[in-house]
Amino acid sequence: MKRATLIAAGLLLSALLVAAWNESRKPRPVVHVPTLSGRPEYCLTCHADVPQISAAHPTGTVGCVSCHGGQPLALDADLAHSTMRGGRNP
Repeated sequence: MKRATLIAAGLLLSALLVAAWNESRKPRPVVHVPTLSGRPEYCLTCHADVPQISAAHPTGTVGCVSCHGGQPLALDADLAHSTMRGGRNP
């Protein structure tokens, strides 16, 4: 009985790992932020969890690139951050 339980637990764990791996392979949706300037930015595709600075500085309106720099249409991290201004940014 103990062996059957261990086999069942192993199969369940394997199934969960395969499901998690498969979920992680799905492409991230591209988040297009329309800014007041009319220029699109894809920054929030990767930085969706960055908190809003203040009600007077909403990311969805002001955008990111106007202050932080960077390549707003790049989805590759190195390219997107290649022309950023200042030190470490979110």
